[in-house]
Amino acid sequence: MSAAFATGWREAPALRVAIAALVIGDTLSLAGAPRVVSSPTLFSAALASPSIRWAIVAVGVAAAARFGAGAGRWRAGVVALVALGFLATAFAEVAGGPARNLYFSGVTMLGWIIGILYHRADERFAHAGATALLGAAYLSAGISKLAYSGMPWLDGVQIQAIVLSQDGLVPDGVLAALRTALVSAPKITLALTLATVALELSGPLLLGGRKVRRVVAFGLVGMHTCIFLLGGISYVSAVVLLLVVAFADDAPSHDRSDAPAPRWLMPATVACAVAAVFAIAHQAAAAGGQRPQFSAALLPR
Repeated sequence: MSAAFATGWREAPALRVAIAALVIGDTLSLAGAPRVVSSPTLFSAALASPSIRWAIVAVGVAAAARFGAGAGRWRAGVVALVALGFLATAFAEVAGGPARNLYFSGVTMLGWIIGILYHRADERFAHAGATALLGAAYLSAGISKLAYSGMPWLDGVQIQAIVLSQDGLVPDGVLAALRTALVSAPKITLALTLATVALELSGPLLLGGRKVRRVVAFGLVGMHTCIFLLGGISYVSAVVLLLVVAFADDAPSHDRSDAPAPRWLMPATVACAVAAVFAIAHQAAAAGGQRPQFSAALLPR
């Protein structure tokens, strides 16, 4: 049993292994989340109970491990996704906001499950489904900046505010010099702002051919690297997934060629992102037209 389990992990497509490993890591990271809340709900009350919390973590980790070790195990993926979602919801209630860095592992697992249910005999569709939702996440992030914050987001002021809100310009070193240059050079900030939105809007191109896929993935990795260096905001899961998508040569099917994704996937990805825009617009209207704070301006929504 254990030998077959280990063999399943070794022979699994790289993207499935990465998704399973990231879901396991994100689930375990929530085991030590803060557990004090003034008005507990079902989710936060469960998080406050060590026995319930660790039981959910154990079930989620075991399910994610089983998902990663074998093809077509969508039921295990659903269990792992529900456990992660429960813990993440409880954390959001306790911490006063969602842990956005946990979003990417969950959404790609969901995409993989959808692909498996569409065509259970060929993991190429699961691979494409996970990549599609990864691309949709970036596309909706770029569109939401324009739909929720409007064109003024492109003036670069919000990026400058994020840099100043982290460590200011006091620390010495190369990064401090780069931050100073960024804040004092509006043209550089404007260029980075435009590049950020352009890269996020190009998310669906992750479904394209190998060269296009790698250009987009490397661009998004560079974007995350700049954001981490200048603003201290880390998205390790997103970077790992992008690198796997860029380099993975699995072509998860019996045909080892670099087969393209089904043609309907990219329009479906765009349609989902457009639907997200309407949801964002509704949210903005319900909030009285208030725009997000600077500290959240660069985070995928």
